[in-house]
Order: sequence, then structure tokens, then C-alpha cells
Amino acid sequence: MTDDTATAPLLERVVGPPGPARRLLLATVAESTGFGALLTVSIIYFTTVVGLPAVQVGAVMTASGLCSLALGVPLGALADGFGARRMLVAGLCAQAVGVAVLLTVRSLWAYAVVVIAVGLADRVAYGARGALMARIFTGERVASRARLRAGQNIGVSLGGAVGALALHANTPGAYRAVIGVNALAFVVSAWLAQGLPPLDQAGAGKHAGSTGRRSRLVVHRDRRFVGAAALNAVLCLHYGLFEVAMPLWVVRETDAPRALVGVLFIVNTALVVLFQVRMSRGSESARGGARSSLAGAALVLVSTLLFASATHSGSVGAVALLVAATVVYVFGEMSQAAGSWGVSYALSPEDRHGEYQSAFGSAASGGMLLAPLLATAVTIRPGGAGWLVSGAVVLLAGVALWLFVLRVGPTAGAADGAEAAVGTDPADAPGTTTAGAPGTTTAGAPGTTTAGAPDVSVAMTGRPTEDLRALAEEGH
Repeated sequence: MTDDTATAPLLERVVGPPGPARRLLLATVAESTGFGALLTVSIIYFTTVVGLPAVQVGAVMTASGLCSLALGVPLGALADGFGARRMLVAGLCAQAVGVAVLLTVRSLWAYAVVVIAVGLADRVAYGARGALMARIFTGERVASRARLRAGQNIGVSLGGAVGALALHANTPGAYRAVIGVNALAFVVSAWLAQGLPPLDQAGAGKHAGSTGRRSRLVVHRDRRFVGAAALNAVLCLHYGLFEVAMPLWVVRETDAPRALVGVLFIVNTALVVLFQVRMSRGSESARGGARSSLAGAALVLVSTLLFASATHSGSVGAVALLVAATVVYVFGEMSQAAGSWGVSYALSPEDRHGEYQSAFGSAASGGMLLAPLLATAVTIRPGGAGWLVSGAVVLLAGVALWLFVLRVGPTAGAADGAEAAVGTDPADAPGTTTAGAPGTTTAGAPGTTTAGAPDVSVAMTGRPTEDLRALAEEGH
């Protein structure tokens, strides 16, 4: 009995409390495991077994990313119109079918069609997952995102290990087996997602009104949200510093052993799994999220100083500085990620999270697409000055986002921006409550949470990188 009581809190820390949070986390781990396995062997399989030219495979991957970026918002908005759970399951099932079809691909055009289709299905699932979390975890959305991110890291690592076995075997059958594992992982994830509560019907109903006015996309007309998303996209340039610049810097400009690159990636993953939830505390509100993003940007700048210093420090000194830089960077990454979730949820209308979260994610993806360019053109220049310039760019973006959120207010932007974008006059909507209306709770008023959502105590986490930045922040 003592063992059970001691194990239960540990289990809840890792997978969350029983219920929707845990189920969504397990679905995410299953999906990420398959993705990690496919990521490890995909380009090897299609270039060596199928025989497609590597340049053309890379071009298809880029085209898929651009299509997903361009169509991410309307695809994510499907969750608001048809139900988040339904669209999450549909997106996962479509990916399962698409990945299975990859086993039959023998030409470049077939490969392109399937890969682009799978990428679009992923955008459907992405928007639906964000909307579903918003509706299930009304008072702890950032914490839920944090736990899911940790789960994603665990899944990708497990999948990478499976893929490594296939690489070691180096046979067509082994590679095909890994692709089959990926398809099966999507099926398992869809089955788990189907068991989530149908809490999305409230959001879907609002879009099915008789007038139909709320069916069109409005996020691009919400200046507050678009501004925050754009500044966050600049912040996301920091991902290229570690994923692209760090390996090149270690190999070209330091005396550290090449194998250290792999060790630093392991350190990154381990720290995210262990500390992401804790680092998310205090990011639930817009201002709390902006503060976390600023703190993360400052840590990224400190890490660039350490990375730059490793260039002329000898073998032992370089290893010590690179490890220290990685640790500082990862804590900055976790803080910035948590902050971005807090800002995006706080500035989103309650019934349009599919559309809004997809828009925020698409903007972040745009920043990540440009991140390798910053890393290769600026960061890794000999001498280390490029690191400092890159860190300064990230810090300025963090400061700009913090000041922007302070200016637009903690949460009013979501309600006002959406209302203006839709073109609905509050006076024409009988029975609705508007920000500032007499006798109603306004966004940001004491005792309320984001956009007037019911105040819920922080407890049920369930997101990728555990963002338990307790509600205790904003004004609070």
C-alpha cells in the first residue's frame, strides 16, 4: 500500500491525472513515437530503396511544408466548425492511411502527392488538438501544452530508437516495417483520441448559427493577435541556433569531439522532459506568457555568449562551455515555448481556438523555416560575433512581444479583435455578453480567466512540454 501511494504521485507527474489529460498525452506519445521512427529512416528509404534523387525528395519535403503553412489556418478552423475531437480523429486516420500508402510509392509524383496530403492532414490534427485542449483545460492550458510537449519528446526519442534498429539492419524489409509502425501509431493515437469527451460541441455549435456569419475566417483581421503571432515568429528563430548552428559550430570552430553533438541533443531532450512543466508556471495569462517569452529570450542571449566563447577554449574548456550553453539554451527554449502558449491562448476567442491556434502555429512555423538561414548566414561566422548578433535579435523580439502585450492588454484583444473581424455588432446579438457590458464579467477582470472563461484551479495538466505556469500570475 505504501508503494502504491508513493508511485501514484510520480505517475501523475509523468502522465498526468486520470482522465482526458492522460488520454490526450498517451495519444500524443503514440503519434510522436511513429513520427520519430519515420523521421529516422524516411529519406534513407526513399533515396536508397525506392531510388528517388535526394534533391527531389528534399524539394518535395519543402513543398509539403509550404503547403501546410499556406493552408494551416483554414484546415485548423475545421475544428471550430465540425468539432475538435472529430477533426483530430479524422486528421490522425488520414495520416495513417497516407503513411501506409507510402509503402506503395515508386515514383516522384506519387511520393509528392502522398507527402503533401499527409502534411495537410497533420495541420487538421494540429488545429483540432489545440482547440480540444482549450476546451478541456480551460484553466490550465499552458500546463497541458507543456506536458504534451514532454510527451512528444519522449515519443520521438522512442521512435528514433526503433528507426536506429532499422538503420542497423539496413534492409528494405526493416525500413518498410518502420513505416508500418508509423501508420499503426497513428491508428492507436486516433483510437485514444476517439475516447476523449465530446466537449467540442459547444464551440462547433457557435459556428453553425443560422446566419452563418461566423463560418468565415477572421483571425487575419485581429490585429492584436496577428501582431503577437508575428513577434513570436521572430522569437522562434532561436530554434535554428541549436538545431543547425550548434552542430556546425562544434565541428568547425571548436576543439570539442564531434560526438558531443549527439550528447548535447540528448541533454536537450532530457531537460525538456524533466522540466518543461515546471518552467511553464506563471505563463497562463497573456502578460505572464509575455514575461516568460522575454525571460526565455534573455536566456537564449546568455547561451549565445557561451557558445561563442567555446571557439578558442581548448578541448576541455570547449566541452564545458558547450554543455553549459546547451543547458542555458534549453531553459530559455522551455520558457519561450511556455510563454508563446500563454499568449496564444489568452488572446484567442473561446469559440475559435482551432482557427487561432493554427494561425499562431503557422506563424511560428514560418519563423522556424527561416531559422536555418539565420543560423548559416549569420550565427556560425568565424570569431563568434554572429552568435551575439543572433542572440540580440531574439532578445529584441522578446522585448517587443512583452511591450506589445502590455500595450494591448492582457486578454481584451481576443474578444474585441474577433468581434471586429466578424463584423458583429454586440447590440445586434441579444443575450450575449460583451466586454465592458454592465453586469458582465469583462476579460481581465479580477476573478476571471482568459476572455471571461470560468476560473478553474490549476491541476489537470496535459500538454507537450509541461507548462504549469500557475494561474497565480496575472493580476492575480
